[in-house]
Amino acid sequence: MAAMVLFACGGAPSSGKPRTGTLGPAERIPNAPGPDKCADVPLFTMEQLASGMGAGKLVAVEGVPKTSVICTLLACPNSQCCNSCGGSYVLRDNRRHRLSLDKLGGCGGMDCNLDCKPFGRRPTRRYRFVGTHHYRAAGKTSVYSSSRIEVVRYCRAK
Repeated sequence: MAAMVLFACGGAPSSGKPRTGTLGPAERIPNAPGPDKCADVPLFTMEQLASGMGAGKLVAVEGVPKTSVICTLLACPNSQCCNSCGGSYVLRDNRRHRLSLDKLGGCGGMDCNLDCKPFGRRPTRRYRFVGTHHYRAAGKTSVYSSSRIEVVRYCRAK
């Protein structure tokens, strides 16, 4: 009795030519309202949010959004664009605090045509983000605490 075993790898079939694409813009500048439209909510620092202050409340925080992207690592012969990618925006500061910005859009595509909206792949401008702060202290499920904001609006920062 003979048996045949087949293995499959994800990705599109290769035509023998490397696939290419165009990356989305490094920076997009959305038509965001001015700072006064987000001034009605208390402004917190990254350090305050990382300590749990403002948990469960509507808060504001300022910063330059950064992308947090992950891609598959498929070994696809004869192809330069076979890994799917996705991600979101986060805020980081120089003290290693990280704040996830949920419900704000994000990144998607392949490794050769990744596109991020609404701020682009490498934004440089500051914005004020307003949303509900969710905090989870380190404990039973993680040795690290985590903070995220469920963003309801954003404005240009001063």
